[in-house]
Amino acid sequence: FNALVNHFYNYGIYEPMIKLSHKAMQDINWLAQQMRSEKQQPSSSIQNEIILTYLKIILWKILKERSNALNEKEIDSIPLSIFLQFQQLVRQHYTKEKSVTFYANELKISTHKLNVATNEVLQITAKQYVVETILLEAKRYLKVTDLSVKEISNTLGFDEPTNFNKFFKRYTKLTPLEFINQSF
Repeated sequence: FNALVNHFYNYGIYEPMIKLSHKAMQDINWLAQQMRSEKQQPSSSIQNEIILTYLKIILWKILKERSNALNEKEIDSIPLSIFLQFQQLVRQHYTKEKSVTFYANELKISTHKLNVATNEVLQITAKQYVVETILLEAKRYLKVTDLSVKEISNTLGFDEPTNFNKFFKRYTKLTPLEFINQSF
């Protein structure tokens, strides 16, 4: 299920709003109705699995509709290919490696070429992408876990909690504790 949900996290490549066709909306509404109907049935040992399966189908239908969005965006295939490889590497190594040079070396390209590709796809630098990835994960940990700032700092690969605090404040203008206490 997590692998399916991860398909929704291609910020910048896909539009954040997904435009669904009339047919897709009908299908999704029908599936949602089936989920509600199942939930109203007497509880059984497989009821949650049935509901989860409907949810997965809904998510796959949405992803299928969204797949055309990338084709509509005019991005040269070479920069897109480089960026997607870079994105995968960042997901694998962001807790240990924060240097664009590391990622460029792994891709066997120059940092300039990596920046050009990232800029063409997302209109930001490769460094900004790494920073935004780390910040997004930091915010998730801060808002949805009970981990301490020190534990989050360690999880994200910072040597000292003070380095994490400085990093977080530099890019968000808030300390991690201010962010946790901030209401939305």
